[in-house]
Amino acid sequence: MLKAVISESTPQGASSPAFKFACNSTIVQHLVPTSSLNKPRGGSETKTAEKPQILTSTEATATDGKAHVGRRGMHSATGAYWDEKKDGMWTFKYDGGENKGMDIVVMLIWVAI
Repeated sequence: MLKAVISESTPQGASSPAFKFACNSTIVQHLVPTSSLNKPRGGSETKTAEKPQILTSTEATATDGKAHVGRRGMHSATGAYWDEKKDGMWTFKYDGGENKGMDIVVMLIWVAI
């Protein structure tokens, strides 16, 4: 990613880009993929006319019945003291990882030289 950003930002005829870059990624893997949360497992266990109910227990369980802490929210924050006209930051959450049980966030920072 850095090679692509550097080549795109380097002016034609210049030997180096006008910015310094930093790239960071955060990948959180969950025990249960998002696609399988709150879905019945199928087979003979599935009931069609089940009434909603509130369950209380001291053990957290996944959809497969195994104990775990469950899926949690994700928060990310970044701050910097820079020139707002020349420097910046871009953050992107890749949604393609959710079916595989992952949250993926990529962040790019650029600072004028």
